[in-house]
Amino acid sequence: MLYSRRPKRNLTTVVAKVEQPPPQKKKKKKRERRRNATTSPLPHPSFSSLPDEIILNCLARISKSHYRSLSLVCKSIRSLLSSPELYPARSHVQKTEPCLYLCQHLPTHDRWYVLNQTLITNGGSIMDESNLSPITPPTSCSAPSMSTTVTVGFEIYQMGGTINDEPSSSVRVLDCRTHTWRDAPSMTVARTSAESAFIDGEIYVIGGTEEPSSEVFDLKTQTWKPFSCPFDVSAKLSLARGKLYVKNGHYVYNTKQGRWEPSLEVGNLRLETSAAWCIVGNVKISVYFVKFLWTKATRYTFRWYDSDRRIWLEVAGLEDLYFKGGICNPSIIRLANHSGKLIVIWYKPRNLKIPVAGKKREYVCKTKMFWCAVIRLDKRFGSSGLQIWGEVEHLDALLTVPNSYQFLSCITL
Repeated sequence: MLYSRRPKRNLTTVVAKVEQPPPQKKKKKKRERRRNATTSPLPHPSFSSLPDEIILNCLARISKSHYRSLSLVCKSIRSLLSSPELYPARSHVQKTEPCLYLCQHLPTHDRWYVLNQTLITNGGSIMDESNLSPITPPTSCSAPSMSTTVTVGFEIYQMGGTINDEPSSSVRVLDCRTHTWRDAPSMTVARTSAESAFIDGEIYVIGGTEEPSSEVFDLKTQTWKPFSCPFDVSAKLSLARGKLYVKNGHYVYNTKQGRWEPSLEVGNLRLETSAAWCIVGNVKISVYFVKFLWTKATRYTFRWYDSDRRIWLEVAGLEDLYFKGGICNPSIIRLANHSGKLIVIWYKPRNLKIPVAGKKREYVCKTKMFWCAVIRLDKRFGSSGLQIWGEVEHLDALLTVPNSYQFLSCITL
């Protein structure tokens, strides 16, 4: 009887087969799903999903020249850009910038504009009126012509003027932070082409009428009251060194005692001042216009007020600005404080010759070129005591506009 032998099986393979667990396909799939879920990228958070306080802090650190484009991103950012809390935040992080406001005088009305570029970083390129953004007038009608304006903080007061060929006593206030208008109490008398100045919390208005008339507006009480001025209606007001001057009579008004006093005249040297002055680092800076009567020569200097010695001293180190600036009339100078530096803005007249097509003659367009200088001020102690030195960090042509454009204000926002 034949017996068939079965092949001997390897014991190790048997044990391995017994010990080897069955494949777990389902668990492998679950692990792959978990691995894919952990490695998948998370959605990017939206900028608008951040709290308003954080967005406002970010917007405060961006140049105002970009605000126009940012307002088109979404409604929430546009709302924050128009919030009055934005500008205190800019001041807190020391990111304020000077803003230039201009007024175009037309035969029937005036138009207001703001330069939509920063004055500091213009890349050295000269801009023109296409860089100006129009400011919507307070009503459906155009802004009155021949009005008088004065700057108070972040606001520009527009007083009087002519509307439909009739003199007006209305007072409108432009908030330069939001470019919105509000009405203020009207003057007691309608005025056209009056003179105005702001000092010690009050707005003084002189002239603009057929008969001599003047009044003062108290910002605290929001009331107008008569103001004694012993000069004719053509008297020109000038605010300099924190005092109120009348140019025609060379008198200065003492606001504390409420009376007019003769202004300074020393021998053959007459000192006149422009309306330009500002506070930089708790120091009052102004422009002196010196006229030598025997030679009819003129010279202007920047001076600072030493409150301890109660005297005005010249800011040293600005000889290059006097030579290159070409400023011939200090009444066209505007001063502003920009992050502890002195901003000087002025314009010079120029004639632009444009060739006429097909003709040999040229068309002469009378224009004016605005200039801007940034001056860093330092305090030094010398043999004569405390001195203030200035260093011109930036000096360049800024803007070219027709002669119909005039200064309104330069405000740091």
